[in-house]
Amino acid sequence: ALMEGIMMKGPDKLAVAVRKPDKTIDVKVEPVKKHVWQKIPLVRGVCSMVESMTSGYKYLTHSAEVSMGDDFLEEDSKFDRWVKEKFGDKALTVVTGIAGVLGVVLAVLLFMVVPTAIVRLVELLVPLGGWKTLLESLIKASIFVGYLALVSRMKEIRRVFAYHGAEHKT
Repeated sequence: ALMEGIMMKGPDKLAVAVRKPDKTIDVKVEPVKKHVWQKIPLVRGVCSMVESMTSGYKYLTHSAEVSMGDDFLEEDSKFDRWVKEKFGDKALTVVTGIAGVLGVVLAVLLFMVVPTAIVRLVELLVPLGGWKTLLESLIKASIFVGYLALVSRMKEIRRVFAYHGAEHKT
């Protein structure tokens, strides 16, 4: 789901539809690129994830520009100017790469390191036996549900969730 829109990817085409401020719909359709790596097991999964994150960020930015119109264009911060100066046309690629790496690190910390550490601490106090896996799973589920509860309090994110539901209905 995008800001005020949806993205659907099929075997041959990718379509993005975003509601503009004047309530009309901006539609963008592009062919899906075929790659050699899509036929190689394991490589296919990793490359597909990276491609999904990259295109997701690209179309999320596009949807923000379209849905917010002129409100989206604001003066660049010092950091934005520094990034453009240092990386030029590759700035978006660099920022997307850094965001992707940080996202993976955060996910590993939240869903692997933290639950395992908590279970180990609990096990020092109480022998868990075969309940370790269940406790770790409950902690992971609690972190995920808590994250969704916090994020869904934001008005813009609730709207994104509604569009995400529309994607599933489609």
